[in-house]
Amino acid sequence: MKNIIFKSMNILLRLTFTNLFLFFSTNTLIAQVMYLDSSFGTNGRAAFYYNGRYDETLDMAIQNDGKIILAGDATYQTSTLKWEVGRLNADGTIDTTFNTPNIFPDLDYATAIKIQSDSKILVAGSGPNGEIILRYNNSGTIDSTFNDSGYVSINTLAVKIYQMNNDKIIVVGNNGYYKTEIIRLNSDGTIDSSYGVNGVCVQDTFYTNSASMQSDGLIILTGNALGIIQESQLRRIDTTGFLDSSFGNNGAVTAPQAYYSFLQPDDKIINVCGGTDTISHNVFTIIYRFHADGSLDSTFHMVDSSFITRYNDGLVLPNSKILFSIGRFALDSMGFVQLNPDGSIDSSFPAENANLLKFSDPNKILIQPDGKILVSEVGRLTVQRFIRDFTSSISKVELSNNIFYVFQENDYLGIQMRGKITTQILSITFTDLNGEKIKEITTENIQKDQNKFFIPIGDRITTGVYLISLFTSDNRKYVKRIFIN
Repeated sequence: MKNIIFKSMNILLRLTFTNLFLFFSTNTLIAQVMYLDSSFGTNGRAAFYYNGRYDETLDMAIQNDGKIILAGDATYQTSTLKWEVGRLNADGTIDTTFNTPNIFPDLDYATAIKIQSDSKILVAGSGPNGEIILRYNNSGTIDSTFNDSGYVSINTLAVKIYQMNNDKIIVVGNNGYYKTEIIRLNSDGTIDSSYGVNGVCVQDTFYTNSASMQSDGLIILTGNALGIIQESQLRRIDTTGFLDSSFGNNGAVTAPQAYYSFLQPDDKIINVCGGTDTISHNVFTIIYRFHADGSLDSTFHMVDSSFITRYNDGLVLPNSKILFSIGRFALDSMGFVQLNPDGSIDSSFPAENANLLKFSDPNKILIQPDGKILVSEVGRLTVQRFIRDFTSSISKVELSNNIFYVFQENDYLGIQMRGKITTQILSITFTDLNGEKIKEITTENIQKDQNKFFIPIGDRITTGVYLISLFTSDNRKYVKRIFIN
């Protein structure tokens, strides 16, 4: 096995095992349970506390080193607006080395954040004298080389910030009532006059709620269109700063009460909308999917008719399933819902995940490289971290622990059964915590009474948490969660 996995050869590797579960059919679904990561912050929550008042996270981002940048305001429990940018260490403690001024220059609140490829941090928001985009160094100090002052006045309240492959910067936002503006800057903060009209793409009679960028640099806007009967639209802007007429119907797609959109890796558009029951007039959530060109994907359509769920934010997981952070109106709580790639509700995701925390309302959701989920809260500059674990009902508890253990020997991973098994092991699989299969090994040559065997491991197994599953000829599945240093 490679050195990046194990520090030395021929030494027994001590692995940390947490849960082992027995399944009685290879078709049994592994349920994915969400719970707060108690190792993060304080009992799973990390919060900034400035001047005796809690603040609100309006955007967040993850650095390459795992540190978390939060941007927001101090509108909760105070009448004085205050621009806030803070950084958490990977374990949820406050990074006191991040030196950001609370006010610069007399700013009210930050709405969007983007970490550049060089680790500098772009933050946009509002102040008494108008809207700006500001750039910090990685240390949290102001980058004075950005527009020779550290900031650019843009007169647009930002919804999203992007950095292009050529290092140009795009800011998507709204300038007043039903007027969306997209501004492109050069890497030094000066206006790129070659974009749109004098560096700005203007969409009149339109108000943007969210924005996404496709792999070819085209921008998808989701928002409300003034004068449209259904009131909501998706619009696409081309790379030159003009409405892309090849998208949908002359550049736009109508959608009922479109709240926000985000993209799948193939550039398909997940669009979260609201619907209203014509009899009881209760509001429910509808999720559509559009092809990259704006045509409706009729194979995907999800309607949540519970009338109590608000899909606050969503993301596509590495296994192509779709995870949403939700607010529950009737229960006044926060939770999660997961969809299969075709839009159907994922039945392996327990309903209990939809009601995890009382008196908590989610805002933004992100996934860390290790698969843990970050969720910011409405009403405070707070982030919670969740672990997605795997479990199932177990009818024979005595079989649920210590069925086998794992060790390393040379270039192989060894599996030692703690007792003889009466059936043959047919295959062994490795998956990550997102459910993505990393490796599958067929083991027909392993005898049914053999209690120790070795399997080769390739380069894809690196440091992290994995599930190893043993499938037997009597339709049983033994699963163990392991941590590899």
